[in-house]
Amino acid sequence: MKYSLALPLSLLGLAASAAAQVANVTLEVISSDSTIDGKFLTSIHESAGVNYVFLADSGDSYIYDYGVNTFFGTSFAGVSALLQVDDELLTVSVLDGYTKFDIVKGNTLAVNGSSSGFYACKNTGDPYSYSTSAYQAMFYSSDAPSDCIPFTIEYVLVGQSAKNSSSTTYSNSTTNATSTSVPTATYTGGAGMLKASAALTVGVVGAALALVL
Repeated sequence: MKYSLALPLSLLGLAASAAAQVANVTLEVISSDSTIDGKFLTSIHESAGVNYVFLADSGDSYIYDYGVNTFFGTSFAGVSALLQVDDELLTVSVLDGYTKFDIVKGNTLAVNGSSSGFYACKNTGDPYSYSTSAYQAMFYSSDAPSDCIPFTIEYVLVGQSAKNSSSTTYSNSTTNATSTSVPTATYTGGAGMLKASAALTVGVVGAALALVL
């Protein structure tokens, strides 16, 4: 991982989705292992501009933009960070690039078309050793450690749980052939979203310059 002035350029593409609907959601862990089933993803600071993702009883709130299938999460000095798969790590960071999370089977997250690959692991060697006592969210496309627990991720409205709202059907306030059904807790369209996207891009430029310098 490295800091790069290319970050604002990568976010310019996100600004193009200015009319996309967004929703305040949390990310819930679904697993056949009761130890982690029903936990939520939360992020903890581990490096400059980078949070590592762990499992906890409550989770971070995200803004999901299904125009680009991207999750905006924790902010760093007012700059929104993105949920990303970075090698084997699941992070929330301001580093270059972003991960596209497709939505399959309702509200289930997928990377490269698959909802598998997410694992809860301990003793990963994270910088501050949080994983000695908490499960860290990792991503392995193959050869996951045998002591890690596989899970999938579903997104739900803040304060809800997939366990308790499985009969609830979420729908878009605007529907088109390519849109994905998402919770509609928050909607910003047209100029409002464009203004927010522009402000985000300007903020990221300043943050990236500060990080490089």
